[in-house]
Amino acid sequence: MNMKTLKLLFYISFCLCLIQLLVCLFMPFAGPMSIINLIKHGTTEVTTSNHIIISLDQTPYKEKSATQYLRFLSGLFYFIYFFSIIFCCFLPAFAKGNTKRIYIWGIASCITAVLISVVGGLIWRHLVKLYLGI
Repeated sequence: MNMKTLKLLFYISFCLCLIQLLVCLFMPFAGPMSIINLIKHGTTEVTTSNHIIISLDQTPYKEKSATQYLRFLSGLFYFIYFFSIIFCCFLPAFAKGNTKRIYIWGIASCITAVLISVVGGLIWRHLVKLYLGI
């Protein structure tokens, strides 16, 4: 791949990751502590097909062992997502090294963030339907 194309793809992926990170950091009722909370405790709410939000902390769901598994799995998805976004945003600080390798790492981490966001969400929703019947 041509170096100019690689550089352009890197800057596009850097901007995408930076926008996602800034939205997560400065969104109302969000910030660094909410990101840490999402990673530690996972998602605590599920949206049904009727667009009703159900909390997993309610009594019928809290007692199921699958709820802890699903919260751990969503925390893992959030960890990979935020790690790849933050990793891509800090890559320009290491631009003095092998720039081609840094460009490839940046593009790969942006693709990882997008895949985790889409595929991880689909997997998590499927597992919620399978284990909790919601």
